[in-house]
Amino acid sequence: MIDVSGVSQINSQVGEYLLKLVKVLGLIGVQPVVTGIQPYMALKVPHFAEALKGTMIETNLETALKRLGFSFERN
Repeated sequence: MIDVSGVSQINSQVGEYLLKLVKVLGLIGVQPVVTGIQPYMALKVPHFAEALKGTMIETNLETALKRLGFSFERN
């Protein structure tokens, strides 16, 4: 799970590192889940959407965890 929701600034170099991380995780058999990508982030890295094709992407961490089958209870 890679959550970038706390990232307020991103440049193309940081975007490239994120894409490399996702690719390396896939190569070693880990299915990465990316959460918290804001629209302005996707615009900073032109091929962002194409490079993340096939990767699970959710708007936030809670949504991703629910999609993976986790449930939340308040005490």
